[in-house]
Amino acid sequence: MSQLRSILPSQKPTNWGFALQLTFGLMQWFSLARALFIQYFGDQVNALAAALNGISVVMLIMAVGWYLRKYGNPLSGAARIWMFIVAGLTVICTIRGFGGGLIPKFVILDVLAFASLLCFVFIGSIPQAFDDLRRVWFYVLMLSIPLNLLAMADLSGFTSELTSGVRVARETISYRTHNTLDVVLLVGAFAFTLRPWQRVVVVIGFCQVIAMQVLYQKRLETVYYAFAALFCLWVWWIESGAWRAKLRDYVRGGVITSLAIVCMVLALKGNLLVPQAVALFERTTGRSRDVDFKGGAANYFFIDNERFQIVLDSLSTMSVVELIFGRGMGGGVEWTGFNTAVLDSLQSEEVWASYYMEDYDYFGRRAFEIGAATPILKGGIIFWLVIYTVYLLFFLRIPQISRSLAGRLCIVIVMFQLPYAFFGGDFNVTAIFQMGNYAACLGMGLASYASREGLVGQNLQALRNHKRFARVPQGGRAL
Repeated sequence: MSQLRSILPSQKPTNWGFALQLTFGLMQWFSLARALFIQYFGDQVNALAAALNGISVVMLIMAVGWYLRKYGNPLSGAARIWMFIVAGLTVICTIRGFGGGLIPKFVILDVLAFASLLCFVFIGSIPQAFDDLRRVWFYVLMLSIPLNLLAMADLSGFTSELTSGVRVARETISYRTHNTLDVVLLVGAFAFTLRPWQRVVVVIGFCQVIAMQVLYQKRLETVYYAFAALFCLWVWWIESGAWRAKLRDYVRGGVITSLAIVCMVLALKGNLLVPQAVALFERTTGRSRDVDFKGGAANYFFIDNERFQIVLDSLSTMSVVELIFGRGMGGGVEWTGFNTAVLDSLQSEEVWASYYMEDYDYFGRRAFEIGAATPILKGGIIFWLVIYTVYLLFFLRIPQISRSLAGRLCIVIVMFQLPYAFFGGDFNVTAIFQMGNYAACLGMGLASYASREGLVGQNLQALRNHKRFARVPQGGRAL
């Protein structure tokens, strides 16, 4: 029998970490795409999507557990301390939320967000887990592109508004499904390991997500995705190692493919995109009906815009003790600037569902469009300082992280996410794919040096697996 076993080919062990991450990704994809599925299958989809939302994070936690048992914990000492403190504060804030009689649904949603953050940091620190995450993200992207094209069909009902430059967003199904495309950033940054047809899919994904942000006149998101893509291409272009020629060919191919897609889209839907692009430019420069830079552009973007005003007005209703320690997971705060006149509008039902908090008996917020303020609401200044300490730990290690192409790409993603969180959403399950992008990159940078070298070697092996690559020349720079 032993001789027979030696003759038979050995069976490759099952990668349960990948299977669990894929389950997580598919469940989250369904949850984030629920608005479209509700149109076809009715409101019962909402309950299923909510259940899958919670179950998916359990799958993610199980995946992390599997990777840790198989590969160990590669995080540096400081990163482990940070993880322990964040986890402890999350537990304390959860106890406070349940103990304070807050609605369990919202307590759980907050816990899911911060638990996912920690899980992705672990995943990013383990080379195999990081590679599996990028594979899962690509599958999600392949599902998200046709899904959002189908969802964008509802824009036909807003043709008159779109062609005249009127901003439409929340009323559309596609606005509520476009977060499924957030995976494109991490997939695109590491697309040099993909096959040619897969890189074309990534380019289509980038073009689609940027086009959708233009249609919604989303200033921040348009800049975020467009410039993040350009900087990743720039990192590829300046590579001076053995793969420089190949990476530059990829950049040229990506740019040409993008231009071809843009020309095709403009030919088909230019009547919608051009007016919205012009209106977006006017909003960005303060020359539109709803944006006016009375005190200058800098003053508007940092103080006077609506997002900052909502945060300032809301946090002003909290006591000093609450500002220091927060209101716990699921906690909310009154929005003093809430316009009650909208309750008499056509959006009355949506506004009640979004802003009325039964446990507080007033209209308010449980999260902010400026995501960086959300930790203050949940755990106070203390929680906020602890959360953002991770960026300090990451940036202190830049000299080591930047030794590889993978590390430099992670630096780009993290550096774009940090200011984004101070202007856009974060720490919310509706942005869980985006959170996975930067948290995994943080984890990659917080891992021990040996683990980073393992990721570099893994990237090289992925490249060698494609027949078009030769072996790395002696002395060639690692990716």
